Amino acid sequence: MNYKIKFYTIKTNKKIINYIPKKNFILDILEQNKINIEFQCRKGYCGSCRIILISGKIYYPNNVVILASKLSRKEIFPCCCIGINNIILKI
Repeated sequence: MNYKIKFYTIKTNKKIINYIPKKNFILDILEQNKINIEFQCRKGYCGSCRIILISGKIYYPNNVVILASKLSRKEIFPCCCIGINNIILKI
């Protein structure tokens, strides 16, 4: 089953990307679709990639729980989380 990432940016306003859940991290999907966000470590340690999850569900398949606990309730690390349904992001 395919899902959609709908996201809003200051420059592009709105864009929709189709993706297959449990295949790629959200950062990988954004990069494949030429959506650039700031990042450094790709493991959730630096926190520079954090973005806002407006709606939908994600999960962290690796042990990012300690760092993820330092995020506000709506923030996510797209470098190390996977969308598990339709999600809406604010970038």
